[in-house]
Amino acid sequence: MNTVRLPFSFDEFRASAKAGEAAPAVATYSAEDLAEAREAGIVEGRRLAMETLAAEEVASLERIAARLAGEAHAGEAAMIEARSEVVKIARLFLEEFCIGVAEAREIDVATDLLARLVENSEDRRAAKLFLSAKSLVRLKPRLDAALDAQALSEIVSVAGDKALKPGEARLDWRGGGAR
Repeated sequence: MNTVRLPFSFDEFRASAKAGEAAPAVATYSAEDLAEAREAGIVEGRRLAMETLAAEEVASLERIAARLAGEAHAGEAAMIEARSEVVKIARLFLEEFCIGVAEAREIDVATDLLARLVENSEDRRAAKLFLSAKSLVRLKPRLDAALDAQALSEIVSVAGDKALKPGEARLDWRGGGAR
């Protein structure tokens, strides 16, 4: 036979009606219970808010610490670079200063020899002033000016000598010389 199955049976309705009669009563809460629950909720909400704020502060402080560490590293690198630049500048200054002192000293030595020649010479004998070959190139214009100033350019000639070191000079004349 062909039976059609129904989606439910009346027995199921009767069973659910009996189950509803046995259902427990809905709980009711007093005003005190509600006040206590509200207070507990507020306390729990504040605790969660404080935890959230503390976590955000920790994260912010970690970002600040990382940024400060990066800035400190960059500052150290800038300091090292600045020191290097100062050393380079100091080296250049000292080199230029020493060259200037050496040039002035070589001119002083040469003009001192020329002054002694003039003081101790009774006649105007021809003389030859020798300087370091390295120094002669840069000092020749100044020496020529010094010779002109002392009116010695017609009797004193200037030449380079590879045997002399910078700062040394030699003056030769007929019958003598000075170093």
